[in-house]
Amino acid sequence: GQDVDGRRPVERRAIAQRCLYGVDNNPMAVQLGRLSLWLATLSADRPLTFLDHRLRTGNSLVGASLDDIARQAPGGDRRARPGVLPLFGDDSYGGMLREAIAVRSRIATEPGDTLEQVRAKERALTTLHVEGAAVERWKDVCDAWCGAWFGGRGRRRESMPFGAIADQILGRGSLPEHVAAPLLAETRTTAARERFFHWTFEFPEVFHDAAGDPLPD
Repeated sequence: GQDVDGRRPVERRAIAQRCLYGVDNNPMAVQLGRLSLWLATLSADRPLTFLDHRLRTGNSLVGASLDDIARQAPGGDRRARPGVLPLFGDDSYGGMLREAIAVRSRIATEPGDTLEQVRAKERALTTLHVEGAAVERWKDVCDAWCGAWFGGRGRRRESMPFGAIADQILGRGSLPEHVAAPLLAETRTTAARERFFHWTFEFPEVFHDAAGDPLPD
């Protein structure tokens, strides 16, 4: 039952699903990476290994966490006060992390030996990343923060009201629709173009424990 390097395919499947992470700005490279790992972990009696939760598309060099937002005003605006934002101390943040970590842990550890089990993992991951899901809203907040450096209105553009936009994204804003809509559209356009990658939201289990608290290492 062992292959040439001494590892059983089932062991390599477990390593691929539980230990490996990858990010690339090129969606095709991500697909090829998944295919390569599928072939390396292939078992004749099992479906293709589910790796969508570990190999992701994005710019691995440009992204944000809430710690970044607390430390630096968006766009390097020295007039703004980093960290003095309504989103900090939000109870929904901890709940979002706990849910995301629980779902991703189940995806990594539950069996994927049948086609239905693999499809169940796909559905579970979709619930985290569908538009409007809690993780996606917090990623949108980070997109807005990163977008202040990458927006298309030039260096002299007016400062985006980041705190108000963050509140709007999280569903508790008070900006009029005609003000919020173009700002949110600009944020999404910039994020789609630059493919910001927010590591702590894409791989929360690497940075937090099951309770959502930051890991010391």
